[in-house]
Amino acid sequence: MQYRPDIDGLRSVAVLSVILFHINNSLVPGGFVGVDIFFVISGYLITTIIVGGISNNSFSLVRFYSRRVKRIFPALFLVLFFSLLFAVVTFEPTTYDKFFKELRYAALQISNFVFSREIGYFDAANETSPLLHTWSLGVEEQFYLIWPIFLLFLHRFCKNRIAQSLSVVSIISFIYSDHLASSAPQIAFYMLPSRAWELGIGGLLAVSMTSISKSRWLNNLISLLGVLLVLTSVCVINDSYTFPGKWALPPVIGAVLLIFSGASRNTVAYHVLSWKPFVFIGKISYSLYLWHWPIIVFYKELIAPDISLTAGIAILLLTVIMSLLSFFLVEKPCRYGVYPQVPQKIYTYISETTLLRKVAYVLIPVLLLPLAATSLLSGFNTIEENNELTSLEIEVELIKSNDPSKKEAITLYWTNSDGHFEKKAWSRHSYSPENVVKNNLYRFVFKLPDLSKVGTVRLDPLDHKGVVRVISVTLTEGIFNLRRSVEMSEVAANMSGEYHLQARYENDALLLETLGEDPQIILFQSISKTILENALIYLIFLSIFSLTVLSIMLFGSGNEELAAILTGSVIIILLLLSSARLQYSSHAKWRFLDDEQASFLLTETPMTELATFAKPDNQDVILIGDSHVGSFAWPVERWSREAGLSFGLFGLPACPPVFYDYKSNVKRKISSQYSACANSTNKILKDIIDNDTTQYVFIAIRHEFYMANPEKLFHPDTLKNLKGEDSVLGLFKDSIVYTIQALVDSGKNVVILGQVPVLEELPKTCLSRNVTLLAAFSKTNKSSCDMDKEKSDLRLQAGNELFLEIAEKSESVWFFESGKYLETIFADDGSIFYYDDNHLSHKGSVYIYPFIKGSLKQADNHGFGKTSW
Repeated sequence: MQYRPDIDGLRSVAVLSVILFHINNSLVPGGFVGVDIFFVISGYLITTIIVGGISNNSFSLVRFYSRRVKRIFPALFLVLFFSLLFAVVTFEPTTYDKFFKELRYAALQISNFVFSREIGYFDAANETSPLLHTWSLGVEEQFYLIWPIFLLFLHRFCKNRIAQSLSVVSIISFIYSDHLASSAPQIAFYMLPSRAWELGIGGLLAVSMTSISKSRWLNNLISLLGVLLVLTSVCVINDSYTFPGKWALPPVIGAVLLIFSGASRNTVAYHVLSWKPFVFIGKISYSLYLWHWPIIVFYKELIAPDISLTAGIAILLLTVIMSLLSFFLVEKPCRYGVYPQVPQKIYTYISETTLLRKVAYVLIPVLLLPLAATSLLSGFNTIEENNELTSLEIEVELIKSNDPSKKEAITLYWTNSDGHFEKKAWSRHSYSPENVVKNNLYRFVFKLPDLSKVGTVRLDPLDHKGVVRVISVTLTEGIFNLRRSVEMSEVAANMSGEYHLQARYENDALLLETLGEDPQIILFQSISKTILENALIYLIFLSIFSLTVLSIMLFGSGNEELAAILTGSVIIILLLLSSARLQYSSHAKWRFLDDEQASFLLTETPMTELATFAKPDNQDVILIGDSHVGSFAWPVERWSREAGLSFGLFGLPACPPVFYDYKSNVKRKISSQYSACANSTNKILKDIIDNDTTQYVFIAIRHEFYMANPEKLFHPDTLKNLKGEDSVLGLFKDSIVYTIQALVDSGKNVVILGQVPVLEELPKTCLSRNVTLLAAFSKTNKSSCDMDKEKSDLRLQAGNELFLEIAEKSESVWFFESGKYLETIFADDGSIFYYDDNHLSHKGSVYIYPFIKGSLKQADNHGFGKTSW
């Protein structure tokens, strides 16, 4: 096909939009649509290449995939390698483990699968994921895998209906995308089926653009419309829109119009996009896209969570520098075959030797080197002394306990391979809410050393008399996370050495009844490490060396297409192995430093398990709210229980518990993002109002977020209809007042649970810096990681003032301002009251209970419960 400089110019528009959006989304709120423009361009160019090759019988799948490998892999794996190095030095344990999981998916070109299950593209959590942007590469690679085969099929069986077939596929994908954008936005955003229509429209343009209008006026009009659609999308669309779906149509159609009109080469837009600086940026756009996001994430991780103007310019310059280096030193040479001269020289040297030497040259890397590499890796594993290599997961149902304090615990002991106990060769977990799976079923995870170093493993299911049912015991070990189960029937059969314990096997579980204090049972003895992992490692190294030898042979013999594919496979396998090895070392001595304060962090600080509480259904006390119900569920339930009242809970994350559709002069349409939330909340509130049994309604809400971003809640049409002194914040405040008044009018006593102080960053992010290698290198003063009360009070001020005002107007409303009682995130023992930057952990919920109880006692003294609106 003939080179189109304007398409490179369009690429520059797309990549600059994405980069500026990531640096500061207020500059170009819709900059993320640059990815949609990329998809249209890819669909157009790839389809043009494939259809052109098929039509003249020159298309080859091997050549096509080879070119994709040479185009995509070199720069991508360079960025993955540098990201890996940064993660090893900088990331704390949780982020570190998450990164290597994402790294393996990115190496396999399927990172969109993992991100579709983990985080939304616009969530704050994505700022710690340097590989988030690889989701779009995954979509394109999956498209490249399927599209040529699909086009070959159409050419074979529907040769005269290719355009119609592509139209049908694109329409179906668009309808599916628009549906998922509301019902399952993460899947819609990340996955190929909901993005295929964007690539398909580009392909449809390629097969249907048979003639170009010679009218310069008409082409300019078409291109002007395309420019307007693209620029409007970049400047107007934002993260509150459901996307992709129908809101992706403007940038997609705009890109199609620009590509279509540019084929005439006689429009103003064509000449602007063909301007050499734009063209050059378009040529290096792939490297720019790859480098910009990791650099932004690493800046936020190392320097500051917010990007200033100076920092943004510095990030942009560094992105350009790294992109130029990778483009000229890696991407371009690998793509156009400069570096394959090395394997050709090796091949020539081998081919000129004797037969015996040729056999030796092949056998050594194929047989002997894999053995040596396997032994070396095993040696590293032994030297490293990883004491947390094995995870032992136990699911146990607590049936009965005679301990009056109800603080039973489960303890695991283990000996070394010689049968002797060593220091810290035991672990203990309590039967506490954070370990509840459902009802009385608990899940505990213990960390053990390599099983080859473990002799006897003993389980103490309870501290005192009681009955438990051990459902399952599962071991996960090694760098491949090999899993095996301990057979409960075998444990029951080998109970000759039981101590204060009676066991029997029934219904595929082990029923244990304790006969005295300190009951114990032997779970297993001397389950040494099997040869399975070493065999897998050997096979992996064998594959690596064999494919490397074969690639050299193919490069030397001139079959570069297949050689490139095999080389790409070797790179993927190497990255998968090294990432597994490094993740396996995530708890090893060399990787993380010991820090007394951070050690509390490394033991989990979970929220209260909400699944253990009843749903709202005719209870005396009901707690409603967004995710902040998790901070207050335990104390409100305990207060209810002590008052002899029944308790129910209703919580929807990211969903304010207020009425939206009350009658007023201004019609309030809800944004599509919150429509499902509004429907569920309206229903539950109406049920509570209609229920005469309910006496108290507790409300938990993250008011700081909604008051800072009220426009997210309402539909754009609602915002347009605002008149006079009305404001979008006023709409949200009216919703709160109306909701509380409706509850009070129905005879309910309302307790507003004020939002807990907001932290500047996640406690885990802050504290875990003290255990990274970077902390040792930098030798900087360690951050206290405590809350900034002054900043938090400013962020919470508007909401607190509103709630105080409401409470002062009615004796049926009481406001508990939690910020008065939380001055630090640390308990006396050094553990943490916070789960993240705005939710309490279970420990924090327990801590705040006495203050809630005391506040409600004070409320009674002030006549709380006597309505006087």
